[in-house]
Amino acid sequence: MLRLLFFTYLIFQTYGFLVYPQDDSSPSDEESSPSPHLRPLLMSIDDLHLRQLSFAELKETVFFVDKTRLIRDFLHGTGPQQMILQTKRGFGKTTNLDMIRRFLEIDASHNGTKETDKLSHKSYKTFATKVPNKNQFLDVFRDRPLFAKNFGEYPVIWLDFDTKGVKTHSEAGFLRHLLNNTLRSAFEDHAYLINSSMISAEDKMNVRKFLYPNSSTHDVTPRQGVALLKRLLRQQFQKDAITLADNVDARLREVIFDPEQELDEKVDVLDILIDENEPSGRMLMTCVLLPPGGSKFNHWFGKQYEGVTEDILETVVYKKPSFLNRMSQMKAWYGGYGDKFNLYSVMKYMNWGRKKFQPLWTELGSLDTFKMAFAPDCFGPKILECFVGCEITPANFSSHLEVFPQAMRSLKSLQRLAFPVEASVCTDEALLHLVEFLVDLGYLNRTGRVYRPRSSPRKEYQILKVPNLEVEDYISKLLYKTVVAETPLNGDENFRLELFEAIFGVSESQETMRRFATALATLLMTSERANQTSDVTLAHALRVHLLRPPTQFNVPYVKLGPNDADLDRGRPNFDLVFAVRAKDAPAVGFFMKVESDEKSTASDQVLSDVVNDFQLEEIQNIPKSGTVNVLVKMGCDDEICRLNYLYNSTQLDQSKQLQIKKEQVAREAREKWNKF
Repeated sequence: MLRLLFFTYLIFQTYGFLVYPQDDSSPSDEESSPSPHLRPLLMSIDDLHLRQLSFAELKETVFFVDKTRLIRDFLHGTGPQQMILQTKRGFGKTTNLDMIRRFLEIDASHNGTKETDKLSHKSYKTFATKVPNKNQFLDVFRDRPLFAKNFGEYPVIWLDFDTKGVKTHSEAGFLRHLLNNTLRSAFEDHAYLINSSMISAEDKMNVRKFLYPNSSTHDVTPRQGVALLKRLLRQQFQKDAITLADNVDARLREVIFDPEQELDEKVDVLDILIDENEPSGRMLMTCVLLPPGGSKFNHWFGKQYEGVTEDILETVVYKKPSFLNRMSQMKAWYGGYGDKFNLYSVMKYMNWGRKKFQPLWTELGSLDTFKMAFAPDCFGPKILECFVGCEITPANFSSHLEVFPQAMRSLKSLQRLAFPVEASVCTDEALLHLVEFLVDLGYLNRTGRVYRPRSSPRKEYQILKVPNLEVEDYISKLLYKTVVAETPLNGDENFRLELFEAIFGVSESQETMRRFATALATLLMTSERANQTSDVTLAHALRVHLLRPPTQFNVPYVKLGPNDADLDRGRPNFDLVFAVRAKDAPAVGFFMKVESDEKSTASDQVLSDVVNDFQLEEIQNIPKSGTVNVLVKMGCDDEICRLNYLYNSTQLDQSKQLQIKKEQVAREAREKWNKF
């Protein structure tokens, strides 16, 4: 009798009549509190770099969000069976893919016999126990028919195309990597096939070629390996295998980021995965960049499964009281993707218990190979505008690198830019390709559209923004490296100190204004000597300096691009607008125009445009009361630089002018600055 009751219990457990919750009501506050025995999310920094977080590990942490509805959507979604999920790195693609794998895959013995007892399945506890931070069962476990029908019922092929930091450098090298790593790992998951009574001796020999590729002949290819594995799994289990392919764009990213690799050295990973002569079965692929040909597959709707939302983050923070007063800063540093956050960065920050916010995202650093594309004569000024919102036309562009090979050629050309920058490479088309590239990687985020009827011709623009302080910090460093590469004086710390002391030291006296004018003229003349468009270079370089001032200076505001009023008027009204503040002095607001390579306007009219434009300007976040405003127009011809200015006034009859001989400035600069 006891034995009968025991087996009845096992049957009920297996088919979902006992262990499922009887209703979907929310647990009490006491039940929903996190387990006191939650283990740390990440054991160490080294551990974090070495591996991805598995679904089972994430489930045990306070960061877990139940996204198992993804399994139902994957199994029963409409449209093509081959789907691509594209999103940024660090937003949970691999963990979600691992979740699907652990739920669906058959638990097979050493000879391929399927484990039919679901309670004994290696992943049963992962899906059949409550989530610690919610004290409730997973959505997929509460769906009784779905769980009973699909859990542990499919042969699964897992293929990770990531090169894991190994440079393959050529098509042949990448194919070797696939055979020695990606394919071998996939066959190791199904090594039981060589012991199966349902597989022929010839096929077992073919399996061994992929299990031991270094000792095999060279007559096998990755495509043959995928096709062989699909066929044998269908033969073993009488069911089509499900293919889960992670990082299908790894080779594409490697070719783009590595200057040593040529454009035509690529491998069509999608061609490896899908053989027109073989049934493909249901397949889910993940990527950051959509590979060439990827648009022919269903670009999956599952974007809601990426990242972590603001309400979830607030719940996590509420359970970690020490982070409550940092919530707004976390949003500013690691949010900005709609209502999503970079999961990787948030977890690292909270798990390490850091007090100082800093860039933590693994993707940061990749753009160093595109450094010169951020130069003043290329796209630097436009990218800088994106700190607050830049406008790109056309508004409906979405290449996703699908315009191949044009997009690849543009990116490789930009990557190979050197000083002096070839401005002819920095075309509008190249900008569109670069922007789409930055959006896909997560460096930019689309925030809306705007229609400008007064522009000529009238156009609709999409608005893009650097999403958060994490990315902004990295890109500002990259912009600084670029202005230093083009004009080395920008990197001289003594000159930077002189520049900021001159800016912060302005007053009504001609002595301080002359010092200010000399510092600007020095930088402007260095740009001229570098054969750049000096007025553009000067304005851009100053913005970059002001964004990253020495620690002893406070620059609370820098205008990085034209505002709506500027754009509606068809031109920016100032080249530079910024505010500075010393400890014991009132804030000083600067409004500047810069001219070069032409004769300056006559002195009695030089500030008229500046004063008129000034009426429309405000310095954001700086109280007007107590602020001193300095209106400046600087222009240089071949011999003289002129600084016309108004100090805390808009009356033209109070304007003053300084003239500085360029020859004298150059002589003094050569004596003081080694990099002039």
